Amino acid sequence: TAVVQIQTDGGAVVQEFSHEYGNLAPGNGINFADVWDTTDITHGSYRVIAYVLYDSTATEPRIAYVKTRWSIYLPLVLRL
Repeated sequence: TAVVQIQTDGGAVVQEFSHEYGNLAPGNGINFADVWDTTDITHGSYRVIAYVLYDSTATEPRIAYVKTRWSIYLPLVLRL
């Protein structure tokens, strides 16, 4: 099972995706297209952790850090 988790800085799981796979030869890869709906999330720092479970063990996790921020749009004023 391939697992992707989105966690808060404190380690709470915000969302988790998992995918079953089979007959994957060593050295080969597989792609997944997961979408994290960030519509109602709290602004702050998050980490995305991915790992694979196989034969009663797990791979070393891969971790990416992401941060949300507010976007500010100012009105444009033109003077002639």
